[in-house]
Amino acid sequence: MKFQALAVAAVAAIAAVAPANAATFLLTYTADAGTPLPTTASLTITTSNHHNTAGGFDILSASGTVNGVAITGLAPLNPAGFNTDNVYFAADPIFTSSGLGWTSAIGTGNLWGNSPGSYSLYEFDGNSYVTATTGTLSTIAVPEPATWALLMIGFGMVGAAARRRKAVVAA
Repeated sequence: MKFQALAVAAVAAIAAVAPANAATFLLTYTADAGTPLPTTASLTITTSNHHNTAGGFDILSASGTVNGVAITGLAPLNPAGFNTDNVYFAADPIFTSSGLGWTSAIGTGNLWGNSPGSYSLYEFDGNSYVTATTGTLSTIAVPEPATWALLMIGFGMVGAAARRRKAVVAA
């Protein structure tokens, strides 16, 4: 009886889960060897869940660090010093030649794709480019909370079934 109640609760939880509105990705940028600045960036971006007219996904937010300096937000399109579109694509390169723009205590920054496997990262302080590197970028998708919830419900149901089976055998 308890197992049936658990199954009903699980089905209700699945039905109550809202469809996803966004996807989250972790990006790690590393400048090529020999770059004068030790440029590393760790960014988290959130994208829309629907293709835009360019065939990519609009980037809704950006956070993380570039050379240890915190990103304070997503830059508006085409901030001073850059031409950005803030669109994420599923294939490499994940950014066009316009790419992702952000703001930080330094000013504005831009990460864009040159070709598959090659990216450029620049930062502009309002007067000059303080960072200008070429490097590589790795991308990891972050599971949504609903995915984790369904996984936990599944493990709970398997555990409940195993416990119930033990109880029946012992009787």
